Amino acid sequence: MWILPLIAISISLPFVLAFTAVLMAFLGGSVERPRPPVRVLAWMTLKYAALGAAATLAFTIAAMLWYEYSTGYSADNGPLGWIFIYGPLGVAAGQAYALYRWTTQLS
Repeated sequence: MWILPLIAISISLPFVLAFTAVLMAFLGGSVERPRPPVRVLAWMTLKYAALGAAATLAFTIAAMLWYEYSTGYSADNGPLGWIFIYGPLGVAAGQAYALYRWTTQLS
């Protein structure tokens, strides 16, 4: 079953990126370039994680509607796909983008 490792990876990826962001915040002072404050990283992480989750939710809803209208069958398991795969991956993508933006900004 290939789906169980995919679910495990997608659910744990936001936690891995949150740990990476905390690690980067503590190690960010050792880099020669100045960084914005850690509160900026926390705010950007929350903001972009929510945007990533919202984007994947909108995509999932659109895909479910398209599937139901084009085939006539119900897309009953679409929300499960978002909860276990697409939603966490969208959150992780938002977190990664926030970390990228924070590391490239100068204070």
